[in-house]
Amino acid sequence: MLLVSGQSNLDQPPRYSLQLDPAGHFKIEWSLDYSQEIVKFHLTAKISRHSWFAVGFSDHGEVTSADLLVFWADAIRVNHLVDAHTDQRGILYPDNSQDYQVTAVSSHIVQGEGHLESFLTRHPGIQRGLELHRIRKSWYATNIRNGRSDRYIQFKGHHRSRRIWRGPWRHSDDNQVGGEGRNRRPKASFIKLDVNFQRKFRTCDREDYALDNGTTHVIYIEEILTGDTPLGQSVTSLRHGVQKAQILKPEVVQPPFPDDTWTFEVRAPKISVPASETTYWWHTTRLPDIPQRHHIIKYEGVIAPGSEDLVHHMEVFHCVTHKGSSIPYFSGPGLGEGKPQGLGVCRHVIGAWAMGAQAMVYPEQAGVPVGGSGFSRYVLLEIHYNNPYKKSGIVDTSGIRFYVTSHLRQFEAGIMELGLEYTNKMAVPPGQKRFSLSGYCVPGCTAKGLPPRGIHVFASQLHTHLTGRRVITRHVTYSGSDVTERSELNRDDHYSSHFQEIRRLEPPVTVMPGDALITTCDYDTRGRTSATVGGFSISDEMCVNYIHYYPKTDLEVCKSSVETKALDTFLFLLNRISGANVSPAMGYRASYTNIEWTAVTTDLLDQLYATSPLSMQCNASDGGRLPGHWSHTPIPKLPGSTAQPIQLDNTKC
Repeated sequence: MLLVSGQSNLDQPPRYSLQLDPAGHFKIEWSLDYSQEIVKFHLTAKISRHSWFAVGFSDHGEVTSADLLVFWADAIRVNHLVDAHTDQRGILYPDNSQDYQVTAVSSHIVQGEGHLESFLTRHPGIQRGLELHRIRKSWYATNIRNGRSDRYIQFKGHHRSRRIWRGPWRHSDDNQVGGEGRNRRPKASFIKLDVNFQRKFRTCDREDYALDNGTTHVIYIEEILTGDTPLGQSVTSLRHGVQKAQILKPEVVQPPFPDDTWTFEVRAPKISVPASETTYWWHTTRLPDIPQRHHIIKYEGVIAPGSEDLVHHMEVFHCVTHKGSSIPYFSGPGLGEGKPQGLGVCRHVIGAWAMGAQAMVYPEQAGVPVGGSGFSRYVLLEIHYNNPYKKSGIVDTSGIRFYVTSHLRQFEAGIMELGLEYTNKMAVPPGQKRFSLSGYCVPGCTAKGLPPRGIHVFASQLHTHLTGRRVITRHVTYSGSDVTERSELNRDDHYSSHFQEIRRLEPPVTVMPGDALITTCDYDTRGRTSATVGGFSISDEMCVNYIHYYPKTDLEVCKSSVETKALDTFLFLLNRISGANVSPAMGYRASYTNIEWTAVTTDLLDQLYATSPLSMQCNASDGGRLPGHWSHTPIPKLPGSTAQPIQLDNTKC
């Protein structure tokens, strides 16, 4: 069922890696071939001799409607690898089209008498070129060289012949891959498996997951094998887990660093990680004394040994203070949102890392200023610990390493906020599978705030709270009556609020004065019974894109919300027509809570947001508005008839 070639798919060491489980039994590594649009994986797994396992992908980490590579050993200790999928009920089936190409496999028994089995190039006599065919309800593999047929496996629903590799791959006790010699029962309880396999970014198979450059939810399953095969059974109640990564990372060439480049680290001070599922830890500290102005040109996460499965994400915030002033010392757990008292000035992100993220390398034209006269040395390190097994006794010293140089780049890099204002004027009704909110950076604001030659956006960090499922920032330009959609400023069709890394955009996107930037977030509130309003609490919602760009301008916030008068009129009419207990006087949060959410009221709110004028935040770095009229601003004209994100055809090749 899986084609195996005679050469490893990993011509060089994998560039990226991801540990899947807290025990370290499952790990994937990968590299990318953009010219062929192929991902080359290396999977390491340590499993019980009596277990089967699967690893693969799904939209948001579900084991239903998932794309899986499945491994098991049958009663006579023959191992099987199958490209499979689950349906909406979670039933596991083999794919009609086997699109995962296994290129090398090795396995051995851990802590026992099992002999290391290495296939393909290590055993040139391995059987290849087998033909799989069906006779009644059984599958047979025929060796094309000698015509001998061996019964393979019995299952239903898979009916297309193909050339495959299926040798008698066993855990034998001698040097014969076919296990013709003695077959003593091993004493070990684990099998150590290494698999090299590859697949296309998009296989054109509806049973396969289409890889993209957004978040990929990598799932794994391990369970005791109770029959001849795991195929045909439901996996919804089985042991499984999920990790998140950006599999299709952009190819970014690191520019050469100046000879005087040096590093410093902002790290946790031997934190005893609480035995709680979720902890946000804040720690204030000071940067090194840098008398001369420098530029940060790179940063990367530094994860302490033993904390690889606990550190979910980290951010370093620069605290902007007046010369000679200080901030209060703080080191301890806090809330998921907001900061301890006195630390509100710590809001400029200068470094961030999330699980699976690579180093952030700035383009050779730009750097982030640090040091020099009047520069505040205070920073706040935030670490999110994800400890689902509630481990105790872990001491963590993770943090972020910064690379700096006195050779200043041509431009200073800046960060701008796009999307929705942090306000309870916006809300998402309960029980919605998909409800969209959009925040606008209007042409009038970019015309005021951007330099004549525009800015170059080279990185982006998307942000929502718990109900966010997809985020996109569209880029629209105007020339007379022509409205044109340009390259997006980031898109994540499988967004997770638990995986918010800063991602490079390659090549950078140029935004000119007069352009519009529309950030749209899709929310899933099927698990909620009352409206979710905008706000700072983790149970509220946001819709933001923090873009990294150069050259730095004074425009720091370009966000919108529904015009206040339009929302007040909506509540007034809802009260008069249906008698709803709502009014601006009682507050927007209370009004949204009191609305009886039906298909009609949900559609009315959607239409309000889609057609009403905007209240704009077109703010400078000091928090004040840029000159202009920012109330009752019309929604920018968009190409097409809808403001919803463009749909991708995941089966298009």
